Amino acid sequence: MNGMRYEAPSSVDEASALLAGASGEARVLAGGTDLLVQLRSGMVAPELVVDVKNIEEMMTYSVNDGAYTIGAAVPSAQLHEDGLGDVLGGRAVRGHAIRHAIDELVMRRDERADTLE
Repeated sequence: MNGMRYEAPSSVDEASALLAGASGEARVLAGGTDLLVQLRSGMVAPELVVDVKNIEEMMTYSVNDGAYTIGAAVPSAQLHEDGLGDVLGGRAVRGHAIRHAIDELVMRRDERADTLE
């Protein structure tokens, strides 16, 4: 992670400009757990990390005429708490659980995999 730059823009335009202007690998930090695990394990070493959690559009969701618009940084727990976990067939909540399980696998990679069964 040497030389990694962290930016937390407050608009989509600012985030887009940062990503477009990156001269090396850039990653978006929306929820954080997957990227943070990858950074800690050395799986990725981007030049730039752009945190989108300060961008209002990334932290909100809407439902209009049965169409769902969900910002990239909306926590799946929030969707579940607001009743959207059931409407979406539980996919958001299951996805969060799967990511959590994978994160645990990476963090415990030296332990036997059958301990997670």
